[in-house]
Amino acid sequence: MRYWIITGTSKGLGKALAEILLKDSNNVVFGISRTNTFDHPNFHFIKTDLSDVNQLLDFQFPDLIFPELIVLINNAATLGAIKYTGDLENSTIINAQTLNTIAPHVLMNGFIKKYHDDNEISKVILNITSGAASSPYDGWSIYGSGKAAMDMITQIAAKETELRKQNFKIVAISPGVMDTGMQNQVRNAEPDHFSRLAKFENLASENKLVSPSIAAEKLIDLILNPYLLTETISRL
Repeated sequence: MRYWIITGTSKGLGKALAEILLKDSNNVVFGISRTNTFDHPNFHFIKTDLSDVNQLLDFQFPDLIFPELIVLINNAATLGAIKYTGDLENSTIINAQTLNTIAPHVLMNGFIKKYHDDNEISKVILNITSGAASSPYDGWSIYGSGKAAMDMITQIAAKETELRKQNFKIVAISPGVMDTGMQNQVRNAEPDHFSRLAKFENLASENKLVSPSIAAEKLIDLILNPYLLTETISRL
């Protein structure tokens, strides 16, 4: 069996990934989120608030039966608030960075710790990153810094498992600007807190947003053909 552990499966890219994977009976999906939208025999809901440190500390990865592939996809993330530094609420920063940065790192740590023993089994960690990791969008200090941190964690973990000769493929991929609820939040930003608002409004009005389903199909294809994953940090 192929086991997929995905955060944020209740909507957006995470939901699209799960929907596609569940069409194949060889896939078992563990969805980590606060709410569940699936009723499928191969879907296992793990109710977790990834912005809650105590729930992260208690999180346990499942024991798996005869795995041929084990995948962790760190997808869940939040913009937090699109505001300039100095205008943000401290609680917003803390909650968002817990979800965007601490949770993926904790899950990567637990995933490697749990499944590192058997080098005969292929294991993949895919972190969903963004162009905001390397582009300083004003108003996006929470999201951009979180994705930048995730990219560095990805590169370090990839180097560490390589040095230990452990059978992990660890990458971060940006799927592009997708048509999700996050983009609605972007387009509702206040212009004086986001100077590039018009660009994102135009992407939507000109139908240039990426479908989550199309992005999900491409990501799954890459994971199932790991020889295509030639770069640690990349975009679709």
